Amino acid sequence: AMVYAITEGEEKPLKYPVMFRAVDAVVVNKMDLLPHLDFDLDRFLANLTAVNPAATVIQVSARTGAGVGQWCRWLLSQEPARA
Repeated sequence: AMVYAITEGEEKPLKYPVMFRAVDAVVVNKMDLLPHLDFDLDRFLANLTAVNPAATVIQVSARTGAGVGQWCRWLLSQEPARA
């Protein structure tokens, strides 16, 4: 998994495709800033899908806590079953 801040710009999946291809999940952080930035979320998601269509996308705001529960559930789902 990787944590990606929307302040980085929506073109990053195309600029660094190997990094985005190598992950199972992308935690898109700083979503609380979306109304204040010139960031095209749909374009970012399309760019991500172009390089890694199977990636799980989890939208999070560490500041407000939105999406943190979903991120934690995803992490727990990755834990191997215990015998």
